[in-house]
Amino acid sequence: MSPVETADQHLASMYAVLGATNEALLYAKTPAELFQRVCDAAVDGRKFLTAAVTSPDVDTAWLKVEAASGLAAQQLREVRISVDEATPEGRGLVGEAYRPSATTLRTTIAPSRGTSPANGPVWPRAPLFPSHSTTTPSA
Repeated sequence: MSPVETADQHLASMYAVLGATNEALLYAKTPAELFQRVCDAAVDGRKFLTAAVTSPDVDTAWLKVEAASGLAAQQLREVRISVDEATPEGRGLVGEAYRPSATTLRTTIAPSRGTSPANGPVWPRAPLFPSHSTTTPSA
C-alpha cells in the first residue's frame, strides 16, 4: 500500500483485481488468453508494475513466459529464466520460488545473491505463484 493510499482504497483496488481475475476465468477461451487476462488484471488494478505467468520446460530447467503485462513485460519475454540453482539465471527470485514448491511474496527486495541486476530485473513487489503442473499450457 502506498503512503497516500488509504486502507479502503487498497481494499477496493484488490477487489477490482480479484473481480477481473474471476472474469478472466469465466470468459477466457484458451489457457494463453486466461494467463494474459490475469496478468492484465494485476497491472490494470495498479497493484503491480509487471505481472507474468511462466511455465517450466519439462525437459530443461528453463522457464517460458506464457503471458506478461506491465512496464517490464517485453523485457521478461526476452530474458532467460532458469530454476536451476547451478546457473546464474536460476539464482534469482523466480528460480528461488520454484525450487521449494511454495508461493513466495516479497514486498521488498534487498540486493543479495541472485537478485542483482546481472541476474535480471528486480522489482519492489513480486508475487510468485509457481505452478508445478506436469502439463504444459497450450493455446
